[in-house]
Amino acid sequence: MGLRRIGIVEIQVHDWPAAVKWYTEVLGLRAELLEDDDQYGWLGLPEGDARIALYGEGRVRNPKLRSRCLPSVEVENIAETVRDLEGRGVEVLDGPTVSDEGYTDAHIADLEGNLIELYELAKL
Repeated sequence: MGLRRIGIVEIQVHDWPAAVKWYTEVLGLRAELLEDDDQYGWLGLPEGDARIALYGEGRVRNPKLRSRCLPSVEVENIAETVRDLEGRGVEVLDGPTVSDEGYTDAHIADLEGNLIELYELAKL
């Protein structure tokens, strides 16, 4: 089968400049490609090849809808990460919560209310 891996998760945003600033300055993602005229960009994480892509109003098919995807980002120390993000003003919706399946997760919201899951795998 030709499926290989997830390379990009796209999130639609209504305020393109504010979203790019939030994802790069608050979350610390690196801008790999930013096309301000088209309101589209790729943001890289510190490890791995997956990217979060933001696309703005001009590319949004239905501007009344928020994104319905849920990027899940692995972190090294979830308690420390949540404390750091709270200190930066990020809205933590829940967690950290320990699951029966061997991970701990928390959910945050970006500046437009789009969900992002953070998770830490159990240490063996």
